[in-house]
Amino acid sequence: ITCTANGNPLPSIMFRRVGTNVVIKSGINDYRISVEHDTARDQATATLVIKHLNRTDDGLYTCIASNKGGEASKNGHLTVEFPPEFPSNMVKEMWTWNRMPVNLSCVSESLPNASISWLLNNRLIEDDMNVQKFGKGPYSNLLVTPVDPRYYGVYKCLAKNIHGENSALITLREAHRPSKVSQAKFDVVTATTISFSFVGPTDTGGIRIKAYAVQYKEMSQTWEEARNKSWPVDTPYILENLEAHRTYQFRFAAINDVGTSEWGPLEQRTMPKRSAPEEPKILVNKDVYTEDYINSPYGNSYEVNWKIPADNGEPIDHYNVNYCVIDKINTMWTTRRDSCKNEQLRFQDRTAFLMNNLNANTFYKVEVRAHNEIGYSVPSELVFKTAAEQTPKVAGINAAMNVNRLAICDYITALSVLSLTAAFGGDRWWLR
Repeated sequence: ITCTANGNPLPSIMFRRVGTNVVIKSGINDYRISVEHDTARDQATATLVIKHLNRTDDGLYTCIASNKGGEASKNGHLTVEFPPEFPSNMVKEMWTWNRMPVNLSCVSESLPNASISWLLNNRLIEDDMNVQKFGKGPYSNLLVTPVDPRYYGVYKCLAKNIHGENSALITLREAHRPSKVSQAKFDVVTATTISFSFVGPTDTGGIRIKAYAVQYKEMSQTWEEARNKSWPVDTPYILENLEAHRTYQFRFAAINDVGTSEWGPLEQRTMPKRSAPEEPKILVNKDVYTEDYINSPYGNSYEVNWKIPADNGEPIDHYNVNYCVIDKINTMWTTRRDSCKNEQLRFQDRTAFLMNNLNANTFYKVEVRAHNEIGYSVPSELVFKTAAEQTPKVAGINAAMNVNRLAICDYITALSVLSLTAAFGGDRWWLR
């Protein structure tokens, strides 16, 4: 890149990339770059030489000439041409089945733009009646309808321009149904539910497994009378509404987009007898744990939440919540029996209870049990600490909010009615 300037006195000349303030100098940051200066009579000349051009050299350059009288500049664009290249994230494997059309995509980066042609197993494929080509370059898609096995194989995307050629390979494979499930594990068994986990098939069919299925029946039934259930992958695999103390037979299958595998080996399991419910697991945010307890954000209340447990064959008729003040003595929690309070919640779908009028800055232990006609479940326990005592101002605000909650709801309802009246009235109203 040569830049010539004149002036009195003769100006000095320098080069910069547009967008930076860094002056380009010989070999300072890049051994490929040199700048040569020359003067002849009434003009100065500077030449920027870049050897072994890279694509990163492409861009706008500015030549700046300056002397005591001022400066002048002129921009010039350097365009670096290069042979075809392919992005590293290009898809190199595609799957299809049952003669379904599939789209193979190829993107070439080059300057000037490359023309693209397609080959299958090193023979031109573009004139085949079961193949459609869209785009000649730098983008090209090949729509293939594999009517027979000859259309599966290695497709070559061949890109050419005046500086050279390059190719990318895309393998088209035929997907099929997965093989049998390797193993089904009975993880948690209650009187009426089973939780499973699966070891997937050794052959997925080439594409991902999207679901697992179970077919199950009682011993006295035929497989034509069997019931079916399926679960998407990575969701809880739980089978519900089974009968307590009944013997069931199970068989399992894996599912992909092509279809369902053959059923795996028969599994047999006798459900437990009816019993007290399972433990109602208390739900907490792990982020709020401090040592072996959690911190309540409030000084006088805490809401405990739990998950509805399996009822083990008899409906849950109530929950029991017991909470007491506790102290830690020599690393052991000790309960103050005279502080304990007990509540029975007569709703089988109840999953929360708000404990009010607690002492600030105090440790509590809460236990939740589920009950059916057979008895109580094992208790689920949680230790929490209330916050330090609220300031009078904050406490007053909270009290006012509780007292006025109904009034606020009435106010919102009144606004809703007013909005409807205004909307359907004869005049136009603007409510703010």
